[in-house]
Amino acid sequence: MTKKSKPARDLAEQSKRAARCATLSEVNSSAIIETFAKDMYGDTSGQEAYELLHALTTKADTPKVSERMLLSQAHALDVMFANLARRAASNIGRDRLPVMETYMRLALRAQNQARMTLETLATIKNPPVVFAKQANIAHGHQQVNNGEGMPVARAGGIENPHNEQSRLTHDQGQSLDGGALQTTIASSPPLEAVATVNRPTND
Repeated sequence: MTKKSKPARDLAEQSKRAARCATLSEVNSSAIIETFAKDMYGDTSGQEAYELLHALTTKADTPKVSERMLLSQAHALDVMFANLARRAASNIGRDRLPVMETYMRLALRAQNQARMTLETLATIKNPPVVFAKQANIAHGHQQVNNGEGMPVARAGGIENPHNEQSRLTHDQGQSLDGGALQTTIASSPPLEAVATVNRPTND
């Protein structure tokens, strides 16, 4: 007895359904949860896991696709962590320390990855505030100092360092001239009496 081939329409619908399932983060994560939860809880319904994940990811108002994906992955990673941690615990006390260490290392990786996924989700929902420096653009020549520049002069505040040095040097009796000291001379020599001038006699 030969099997009847499925109509092409049924195959097309099945292919579309498989594509939709592959692109839905809740479906992918529920399949992982179903696989890793069997060892802990017995047969787990993938459909039930999907419905629970779908209810959790769509609880917020108009959630983004990226937020739904990250939240689904975080739940799947949490189940992976629990499964691997239980496997590590089952090998304690059986002289199988390398096996236990391997499972525990994998469990902690899954736990750390879940933490990083939730941190990324929190960053997407609440992005950090960036304070940018102002860029002043004007026509013509203009210098803008947004960084650390010269200190701002205030009333009774900063004095000219050169004047301050000159005042201190003068008060201490030191010469401001870097050369050798010289004897002070008069600016003009003393004037002598003018001799008698022979003038012509007036006739």
